[in-house]
Amino acid sequence: MSMKRHILSLFIVFLFLSTIVSAESDNTFVSSRYKCSIQGQPDWLMETSPQKGILVAYNHVDGYSTITLKAFTLTDVPSLNVIADKISQSDFNGWVKIGGKYGSGNDIFITGASNKYESVYQKIFLNDKGEKSSNIAAVAYYFKNKNVYVISATTKSFTYPSIKKDIRKMMKSFYIDENL
Repeated sequence: MSMKRHILSLFIVFLFLSTIVSAESDNTFVSSRYKCSIQGQPDWLMETSPQKGILVAYNHVDGYSTITLKAFTLTDVPSLNVIADKISQSDFNGWVKIGGKYGSGNDIFITGASNKYESVYQKIFLNDKGEKSSNIAAVAYYFKNKNVYVISATTKSFTYPSIKKDIRKMMKSFYIDENL
């Protein structure tokens, strides 16, 4: 790593110290507080956002798509299904749940989570021209100890086919590691 790049990385770590998120490389973000990591993709701008979560990624190409990583610690330990329902009521109010499933043993093992639940939501609305349009959100809920991790990918229905590979790669790159 060049000296300029090293200094820039140190500056970024210092700048975002309040959210305890640091840049490990150009497109990998690590939260030392929540012991998790996610890797970005080309054409996606990754930035921390305490208001929206610990990380938000914006797609430069289509201008519509976002991936948000939220993490929080619970005082008690309800089931993952209860957690998913509560989060969907606040984050996806007015959306229709069109699918949901528990993660496979392999998914859970790879991410380091103790449990995983996935949901897909759709919101239908009229666009500026008065035409019917829709947004889609794919959400993965992970649970480990008392920490809950929520990764949500939101996009317009017509842009999803062109970016689904990026979304899948980013969601599959997420992992939890107590050593981070």
